[in-house]
Amino acid sequence: MLKTVNKLDRCKICPVLNDCVYVDEGKNVDIEAINLYKKNEIFYKKKEIIFSNGSKLHKVMTIISGWVMEYRLLPDGQRSIVNIFTPGDFIGFNLDNNFLTKSTFAAVTDLKCCTYDKEFLLSFVNKTPTVSSEIIKKLTLNIENMSSFLTSIGKTNSQSRICFLIYNLAKKVYKYNDSNVIGKDIKIPLNQEDIADILGLTAVHVSRSLKRLCEKNTISVSKKSYKILSLNNINNLLHL
Repeated sequence: MLKTVNKLDRCKICPVLNDCVYVDEGKNVDIEAINLYKKNEIFYKKKEIIFSNGSKLHKVMTIISGWVMEYRLLPDGQRSIVNIFTPGDFIGFNLDNNFLTKSTFAAVTDLKCCTYDKEFLLSFVNKTPTVSSEIIKKLTLNIENMSSFLTSIGKTNSQSRICFLIYNLAKKVYKYNDSNVIGKDIKIPLNQEDIADILGLTAVHVSRSLKRLCEKNTISVSKKSYKILSLNNINNLLHL
């Protein structure tokens, strides 16, 4: 861990302020609440462990910048990445103070997070229905995204899985949609082994599938930057 910074006045210019749990449906910001329950801004280096398997979720935080992976080790020792968290995501929250995570959370890139005092946050949630509602929405959305992901990897081929991942990250992280996603750079700081561990494939299979998708002019790849070239091809693969 590099350092912590107590700069509460940064909230007003925070790049992910609209994703904060203290922002209601009308995008009204309760800065006083943030200042009361925010602890500090905390930094992690790339690959640094945030929560370890079998540990308590001792910090509650919103990601300001950077990416986090959540993974589990299978009985045969292989890694399965079960979730990817990006700027604006809320992690580390569980109502059970004795809950022990079965996953490991690690920084994919250098990471900057806003951390909250868990006990004060729980107290505030109990007193403030709007904040409680926002947290429930975030957790529900995470479950919905996971369901879509499991459906994708369960019934589709490798090319479809890769397109699903790229397209959904384009929408989630960069806020692209069908009308503006074509030709846009989609930077994904995951290597082919990471992608394989997300999609239940091998790194070799990912490499071959990416090559085929490029040959079909469905996507283009340059290092860890992707472009969607044909939305029709994507939709056909995803049966949309």
